[in-house]
Amino acid sequence: MPTLSAPPQVKEAAVELGYQPDDKFCLKVSQLREILVVRWSVFLLGPAGCGKSAIWRTLMRAQQLFGEKTVYKPINPKARAGPARLTLHPMTLTASRAR
Repeated sequence: MPTLSAPPQVKEAAVELGYQPDDKFCLKVSQLREILVVRWSVFLLGPAGCGKSAIWRTLMRAQQLFGEKTVYKPINPKARAGPARLTLHPMTLTASRAR
């Protein structure tokens, strides 16, 4: 099985932010980057303390090191009511709810 390695910017960003750039952590950051290439928005789910915030903060810093403008807007879905909760991207005109 081939070994996957993260770009050096990911490891550099992790060190700058005070995180340990172990292979598994950097792989998660790289996977989030790959998903965001094909998706407009994603949800990071998991128990408290599992590294959700560390992963997106590291990705944001790594993308800045790549020379990419990076904007993030974490939202609290509970702060939005009803159908507005489903509209996450400004270009989204309608959203369907699973029944």
